[in-house]
Amino acid sequence: TVPALVVGAGHVATATAPLLARVGFAVTVVDAREGWADESRFPNVRCLTGEFDEVGAEGDPRGVCLVMTHDHALDQRAIEWALRRGFAFVGGIGSRAKAERTRQRLEAKGFSEADRARVRMPLGVDIGARTPYEIAVSVVAELVAWRRGAR
Repeated sequence: TVPALVVGAGHVATATAPLLARVGFAVTVVDAREGWADESRFPNVRCLTGEFDEVGAEGDPRGVCLVMTHDHALDQRAIEWALRRGFAFVGGIGSRAKAERTRQRLEAKGFSEADRARVRMPLGVDIGARTPYEIAVSVVAELVAWRRGAR
């Protein structure tokens, strides 16, 4: 079972995390906001309340870190943390423009080209997804392909 740490417990995470669990990932959702990372919102998912770099620190870096918080600056910090921890797969939700800004910030902070290339953003298979559940399908499809060695 591949561990998956989801940073952020908003609408996209609510749709994505349970589906990831259904296809065999061991999913943990982390959010600092009280009441957001709650098992009642995430069936079959472990939920932790607190800062990702504290409560998520036990996350297995051989697995996946998916960043989908409510705040762009927090996303940036979480992606940097995930790269430093050496997660096998680092992904972030966002537009192509946000992805480019993220890469520029990583470069400015001295992250190597190899590390910048490891960030999958925008995350998910391009299926024209718009709604949280469509985005979840695209993200889970990409992760299944990655786990199976197809991507």
